[in-house]
Amino acid sequence: MYYLPRSWVSHFANAYDQGKVPAAMGVAFVDTARMGDGLDVMHESLLWKGRTLLHASSRTGRVVTLPLTEYLQGPGRGFDGFVLFEYR
Repeated sequence: MYYLPRSWVSHFANAYDQGKVPAAMGVAFVDTARMGDGLDVMHESLLWKGRTLLHASSRTGRVVTLPLTEYLQGPGRGFDGFVLFEYR
């Protein structure tokens, strides 16, 4: 399995707009510093239309909706990349 580096986040919205990815996708956040011990995925969320994240916030105790870029500047700032997956 491969992950996409954090720098690719700017491509997600365009990929959706061009019809290359579905409206709802799973996104698993990766911390490469922990890849050696078998714990690759640190958090999972739903990505809507390549822009909006539905995120189960431990801080608020509920699911919140926010722009993916905002999440990456805040709670997700420590993640190195993503694994995207399609719901079936």
